[in-house]
Amino acid sequence: MTRQSSALVFWALATGPLSGDILRVRLYGPNGQMVGQGTLNQLRNQAQAYVFGGRRAPPGGLPAGAYRGEAQIERGGRVISTRTETITIR
Repeated sequence: MTRQSSALVFWALATGPLSGDILRVRLYGPNGQMVGQGTLNQLRNQAQAYVFGGRRAPPGGLPAGAYRGEAQIERGGRVISTRTETITIR
């Protein structure tokens, strides 16, 4: 990705989410601050579900550096799964 990209979106696919699960994604910028998030409260059992979060690029483009996306599934008040990915914007 480049600084001229129009947006940065982090998404996750959960397989087998159950009713009551909370699917959450967070996107952190190069300075470590959260720059986007998304939450899905799972209303029924499903084979799969998507959740996404992100941000549009500000005027002048996205700041260069490493962005970290974190996806979590919470069930019964505990985090049961976490996945983290990193992308660098030049």
